[in-house]
Amino acid sequence: MKQVLREKIALLFFCLVLLVSLGALVAYILVGHSWNVVATQVDDAASDMEGYVAILYEGTQTPELREGNFESDPPVSLAGAVAAYREKGANVLSFDATNPAAYVEPTMFRAGDTRVLLVYLPDVAAHCKELRSQVAVAAKSADVVVGIAPSSYVGGTYSDVQVVIDLNEIDEAHRANEEMQYIENCGVGSVGAVLISPSGVVSDRTVRSL
Repeated sequence: MKQVLREKIALLFFCLVLLVSLGALVAYILVGHSWNVVATQVDDAASDMEGYVAILYEGTQTPELREGNFESDPPVSLAGAVAAYREKGANVLSFDATNPAAYVEPTMFRAGDTRVLLVYLPDVAAHCKELRSQVAVAAKSADVVVGIAPSSYVGGTYSDVQVVIDLNEIDEAHRANEEMQYIENCGVGSVGAVLISPSGVVSDRTVRSL
């Protein structure tokens, strides 16, 4: 009887240690990611972005679709943002968010040594199955796959996509998806920036001034 009790106590202790270790690992990952994002913000502010990839695009959301009012801010051009990030030392890639359908065929870009696969993910069921196959094949040769989607729901159905730029407001249900980085579109007159650190950490910011 005592032997059985000791075995149960040992098993309970083992499970407790396992749960504590798992919790510590999750906390380490979350805190580590947060610190890496902060490091990106510091490097960006210090104009020291050697080894970074900056994916830039013009914001397309109109003021009435955005919270707040940025009409008083002078507009930032995509060309100006591209020049600014190149001066900071980043490897810059830009695309035309006003015509996302131009990227419906998966297109590979090279930003420094990083291969970026860019693809528009339309909300058309008949096209999705074929496009998923194309993305899956092309993704094997890419370091990061960036999808442009009309909604976070559509972007979330592509398992090979790591970053989804949502052209509308992100559904709150998708913000907790840890397998994908969802990035919300920014307003007209500003520039969206997807920043990939040398260690592969993805963050984003809205460029409203240069």
